[in-house]
Amino acid sequence: MREIKIIEHTADAAAKLIGDSFEEILLAGIDAVKRIAAPDFDEKNEEAFIEFFARIESFDQSSLVVDFLSEIIYVLNAKKALICRASFLELKEAKLKAKLYGVEFSDFKTEIKGVSYYGAELKKKNGLFEIEVIFDV
Repeated sequence: MREIKIIEHTADAAAKLIGDSFEEILLAGIDAVKRIAAPDFDEKNEEAFIEFFARIESFDQSSLVVDFLSEIIYVLNAKKALICRASFLELKEAKLKAKLYGVEFSDFKTEIKGVSYYGAELKKKNGLFEIEVIFDV
């Protein structure tokens, strides 16, 4: 189970990511980037997926979420590919290795320039993980 709530934020975009595991938080982050950058995108119509590999080490889990989203945004902007899903080969407290699957895409509604560490604190409430992230658009 994962959930994304897009939050109104002055001059930026924010999202609250909620999931029943840390992996679900990361997958919700991919969904949030898709929803902000390309709200009308429907991956069901896509046939050819491009594979990317991500290897990230961070300070802690909160930083890992931000660093992972930064990688997704890098692929979006530099490779013109919208990441649709990920398969985690290794997922630890502050380290991950993942295969990212995306499609060539350049018709973005909103340009995402980056994601902020400010206020990004992973919490566990009522058995669910949650983190609020702010995207620079």
